[in-house]
Amino acid sequence: MNKLASVYSIPLSNPTKISPVPRYSNGNRTAWLKQWFKPLPSIAHLPSCYPTEIQLLRSSGRWSNGRDESSIQAAYCHLIKHAERYIYIENQFFISGGKAGGKNRILDALVMRIIRAFKARRPFKVYIFLPLFPGMEGPVDSDDAKPIRIIMYLQYSTIVRGKKSLYSRLHAAGVDCPESYLRFYSLRTWELRADGLPVTEMVYIHSKCIIVDDQAAVIGSANINDRSMVGNHDSEVAYLIRDTDEFEEIREGSGNRGKVKVGKFCRQLRDQLLADILGPVPGFNTEDLASDTTFDSIYKIASLNTSLYDAIFKVIPSNNVQSLETLKRLRTSRKSQLVTPDTFADRDEVLENDDLLSGIRGLVVVFPLDFLKESHQDLCPGVGQRELRQLFG
Repeated sequence: MNKLASVYSIPLSNPTKISPVPRYSNGNRTAWLKQWFKPLPSIAHLPSCYPTEIQLLRSSGRWSNGRDESSIQAAYCHLIKHAERYIYIENQFFISGGKAGGKNRILDALVMRIIRAFKARRPFKVYIFLPLFPGMEGPVDSDDAKPIRIIMYLQYSTIVRGKKSLYSRLHAAGVDCPESYLRFYSLRTWELRADGLPVTEMVYIHSKCIIVDDQAAVIGSANINDRSMVGNHDSEVAYLIRDTDEFEEIREGSGNRGKVKVGKFCRQLRDQLLADILGPVPGFNTEDLASDTTFDSIYKIASLNTSLYDAIFKVIPSNNVQSLETLKRLRTSRKSQLVTPDTFADRDEVLENDDLLSGIRGLVVVFPLDFLKESHQDLCPGVGQRELRQLFG
């Protein structure tokens, strides 16, 4: 086994044999198996295919598998611990440890890795992409939106609110500016309706992946929460993908005369993801995600897009809306029917500012860490631990 495989190989917890396919009782079993297990076409001559090593990962509980397994969580924590330059994450949720009470260890792994980078004064960056809302868009202050508010409470408690949050733990360890190491982003888009009126909506992130150092990735079905990660609740599956075809690139601040190993599959994957997210930006280079230049440039694009959406559509969620009272006041004072459920500008206001749309680049916006921060404790009043466990394991 080569060095890369030994670093990124994840031991399965309580590995079990996969149950055999049940015998087909009526008919020819051989024919039945052939219909289920058809041979795959050869991909040897397809373009953009690179050799990799694949490891199957699972989360499963005794109710479904006879025993608990949490090898997906083990893979995430292992990759985060051994990351040398950057971590890229897309996920539907981000609930771990802290005041959220999560049992999964992903938050702990991120905190320890960033503190290590801070003490070593080495280039290290974390990019995390989450949905603007952890559910469908709509009035977050309505009676029907209680599940969304609970998830928001848990996510903000994980990230930035409370002594056990990611940001607070970094501050306590002496990391005065966590934003120098990690940023949270979301996706938003806009289009013209048939009547020529611009409208906007979030792009809901439902993917679950992590890419580390252009060398290894995990892609699967597991959210970052206890239901998916701890291994005693929902059944999930994922693949750990390790590149075996590498090339060298020169990176500022790297050892070995600035040379780093880059895996062809993982590099192509994150290049494609960033191309969709950032759109065409002339002269912009995402070659080194660990560099301050790239890190700051992505944030600059996201920040500008966020400001333009606020100016044109008065969108929510937004850092400009920090309490439920402000949200209700905006809703009751609107001049006319909302263009879309998550905007507060009326038709005339949108048309007056639609010339700003040309400045929006790609889909990326800043995840609003200050949204409803003054009403954080009111997001899930009266919700006990039993209800939280029922919802999130």
